Amino acid sequence: MVMVPLFFIFSVYDYIKTSKTVFGADHAIVQSLLLLLILIYFFFEKIKYEILAPLYEFKSFWIAVAFFVFFAGNFFLLVYSKTMIDDLNFRQQYVIIYSSFNI
Repeated sequence: MVMVPLFFIFSVYDYIKTSKTVFGADHAIVQSLLLLLILIYFFFEKIKYEILAPLYEFKSFWIAVAFFVFFAGNFFLLVYSKTMIDDLNFRQQYVIIYSSFNI
């Protein structure tokens, strides 16, 4: 529960600090990173305490895996995009990669 106010404070600070003419994805990068950490903790808890059946038999496991793939892909794509935003070829590839993770 501590993460929500911290993320909100960071988002407000980032909104005020970031120029409106520059590609700013810092809040999305932090959001993806925080959600990845929460998902890793979820997997840790499932592995530690779930002994009734194999982990892959639970729907919650597969939903968490889907979110993990989505947020990991977006995290690395956004981190990489901050350095390559001026490249026109990268912009076309960005749309393809981002659409793939959304689907």
